[in-house]
Amino acid sequence: AQGWTCPKNHQHGVVVEMTREPGKSREWKCRCCEHKLTVIRGTLLHWSHFSCQDILIVLRYMVHFRHGISAQEVAGLLNEDGRNASEGAVRDLMHRLRECMREEQLKRFAGETEIDEMLLRLMGGKLVSIVTLYNRPTGRVKFEIIERKGNRKPKANKREMLQLIRKHTVRESIILSDSDASILKITEAEMGGRKRGSVNHKRRQFVIWSDLDGALDKPIEVGPNRAEGVHGLLRRTLGIRNGISRHHLERYLAEAAWRINHLHNKLESQSYDGEVNRTLSLMCDVLAGAAGRQITVRELRGEPQKKRDRSAGKNKRRAEPSRPESKQKRLLPFRQIVPGASQPEADRAREKPAEPKSSQMPEHPAASPAKDEPRYPTPPEEDVTKIEPAQSRPPEKPEQFIAA
Repeated sequence: AQGWTCPKNHQHGVVVEMTREPGKSREWKCRCCEHKLTVIRGTLLHWSHFSCQDILIVLRYMVHFRHGISAQEVAGLLNEDGRNASEGAVRDLMHRLRECMREEQLKRFAGETEIDEMLLRLMGGKLVSIVTLYNRPTGRVKFEIIERKGNRKPKANKREMLQLIRKHTVRESIILSDSDASILKITEAEMGGRKRGSVNHKRRQFVIWSDLDGALDKPIEVGPNRAEGVHGLLRRTLGIRNGISRHHLERYLAEAAWRINHLHNKLESQSYDGEVNRTLSLMCDVLAGAAGRQITVRELRGEPQKKRDRSAGKNKRRAEPSRPESKQKRLLPFRQIVPGASQPEADRAREKPAEPKSSQMPEHPAASPAKDEPRYPTPPEEDVTKIEPAQSRPPEKPEQFIAA
């Protein structure tokens, strides 16, 4: 079957456009199961509560500006056009678009690859380390986050750096770095056939030309200058935000990596014919990453998920908090059955108060009355027959006033 397939029935479901009712937007449904859906259903933009036109406008602003744009500026531009958009809603939409920019299927780097590390301070004073890998032949970049518990300085060690090199580079690549101890401690056998070159900034070495002790046919430029330039570009890109939280840091890095790989890359920019075609092509690339994935609002904002008992239904009342025994009400069971007793006797046994515990102090024998004597003496009964009834008097007549 050709056309737009239904997410519930992939094999036989073909979505067709419904007839538009006056005053309502267009809707689509499946021919087989008649399931109604929209264009952004089943994607990262499903819970954005924005129209498709507003989503394209916000995406155009994000793609057009080379160093990025804040949510406050985008909300101001939308309100100038007569669209009621709050800053929080625009921020959530931009986070969804940043999720679409993640390039997880990017191939491993081959050839000359520069590695450098920088420290970044987040909201609350937390420090994280960002390791940048820059590939010279393709001009692409990758970011990795390294953090520690507490306020310790998150410097990458030998094991973490070796793990990143094996993850993002092939065996025939050349690793170029500065005099970082975590990279210099790695032996050639652990590198797995990868060649390595470094410069010493303490000796004022920034760029040297070397053939890596005869390992190459011609000398190359050794030094992580391009990776350090990416750090400066990243700081300017993140500087337009009013603080960054740890939960959204990966999304900001994904946006910065996508922006460097597509906007600042000369090989990518030369392949487009005109500014309009370039912008449309970049927007299509971003929207292609939204398919097949979903994210809720709580996951987007980093809020804890609500645990709901589906067996009890949606309208289940919350369990009352436990109270001490002194404040709890004494609830009696309904129609408690006492074996060997009739129903009235069972009711009296149920309503009988509990006896005092043995731990309580017994009363003084002088203060407590005997069992046979009543606690309070009852007054003597009056003889009702001796009381004479009150004499009845005729009703009094109201006084008459004569007008003078």
